[in-house]
Amino acid sequence: MDFATKTEKFVEWLANQDVEISNKVEVQDLRSIGQGRALIATEDISLDEDLFKLPKSIFLNATNNSLIADRPDLSDKVLGLSQWEALIFVLVYEWQVKGAESKWKPYFDVLPINDTENYNFDQLIFWSEEEVALLKPSFITKRIGKSSAEALLQKVREIIQSFGITELEDVSQQTLHKAAALIMSYSFDVQREEPSDTHQEEEESDDVDVNGSAYIKSMLPLADTLNADTKGHNASLMNQEQNLIMRSIKDIKKGEQVFNTYSDHPNSEILRRYGYVEPEGSLADFAEISLEQIKNYFSENTSLSASNVDDIISILLEVQEEEDEEFVIDSYDCYVSGEAIFELIFVVQLLTVLAGINNEQTFNDRELESKGRAIRRVFKKCYQLLESGKLTEDLRTNIIKIIKARMSDYKSIENEDLVAQAVLTRPAMAKVVLRSEYEALRKCADGDKLFSTEERDYSFIPDQKLLKNILKKDLFLDDSAKKQKTDQ
Repeated sequence: MDFATKTEKFVEWLANQDVEISNKVEVQDLRSIGQGRALIATEDISLDEDLFKLPKSIFLNATNNSLIADRPDLSDKVLGLSQWEALIFVLVYEWQVKGAESKWKPYFDVLPINDTENYNFDQLIFWSEEEVALLKPSFITKRIGKSSAEALLQKVREIIQSFGITELEDVSQQTLHKAAALIMSYSFDVQREEPSDTHQEEEESDDVDVNGSAYIKSMLPLADTLNADTKGHNASLMNQEQNLIMRSIKDIKKGEQVFNTYSDHPNSEILRRYGYVEPEGSLADFAEISLEQIKNYFSENTSLSASNVDDIISILLEVQEEEDEEFVIDSYDCYVSGEAIFELIFVVQLLTVLAGINNEQTFNDRELESKGRAIRRVFKKCYQLLESGKLTEDLRTNIIKIIKARMSDYKSIENEDLVAQAVLTRPAMAKVVLRSEYEALRKCADGDKLFSTEERDYSFIPDQKLLKNILKKDLFLDDSAKKQKTDQ
């Protein structure tokens, strides 16, 4: 069956399943620009128009599938699985065991699992080590998740055996990986009407069993035909009692593509999860600066020794537990908007002040207990400083230098022009990710938005003014020693 025939049969199947589709949209072939099947406006569409309506009977999930129809005795057991385990299990059963007899066969035929000629699995879990190396220096290389994926699939194998599904005992690891990747790329979390356990946290984990969850991970035919784009997003899925409705969230002109969104992800994460990139960059792009890079900057460019910086970070880890504030983290995000997370500014400000104190009263070789007293006092002063909307001038210098040092890791992409390609290869997608991260760093290094955000517009004070205030008292004396000194 060719591409067009599969599309026609899929659309016919949708109609037979009582899916209501507006006559203002149709599924079209966009393989010429590397986007497979897509939903296109055939007439002008206004804001808040319903584009299609999906009845719940068409959803494929833990409560609606052939497995529990064939084996009703397994229904409660399936609902007792985690979201991922349950959907992988029922999807593989539907795809591999039911095959051509499955109610969802015409749907599977337009998905990557059955249309391998026109779709690739390009999520990072399928990349070779050599291909992953093309993404360095992006930190996404540390978050591919192969080991956790293997552990999940091993659990699914154990479920297959314990549930006695003999037809799947010899299912290949590649088949399980493809099912999991398909779910990562195509599934939706659909709100449930009445979950059995209503005492879940607002942001619950995928490890919560289906029965106790407020949502159910589902495959939604046609809804997943929409391509996603953070900049082109013009339609969203709305929940109704018995249906899900795709509705326009802005005007869409005739001939334009209807786009959904996969939430606010940078290109690196879009590639990891979904296997594609936005060539012009995602609205949510960011680059990361590691804590190690910040530590190295201060030990190499200020009077703070490397061992002292290590001591400072160890003490700050204790402080953040005491204060229930997390600011010492593995890496800090710098966004393509030109803004950086508060924690980056705070940590660099804190280290900047401590370096200034070390210039006046060196404490590189002081005892850890003595350092701890001083650092706790400086922590409070710096927090008050930022809360008042102020930073020091040396902070501005240091943070820009740190960002530019991180930019130097991207030298291979800095001056390289990206060649326009209709269908991006994996090396080309890697370059898009690196360019996206470089652009985020460049925007932050400009400084325009780094210190002026919607939440706060920082002003700058001389470092000596703050240091003079802090050093009025001996930072390293404990409170009892201070009292004795006062009493004398």
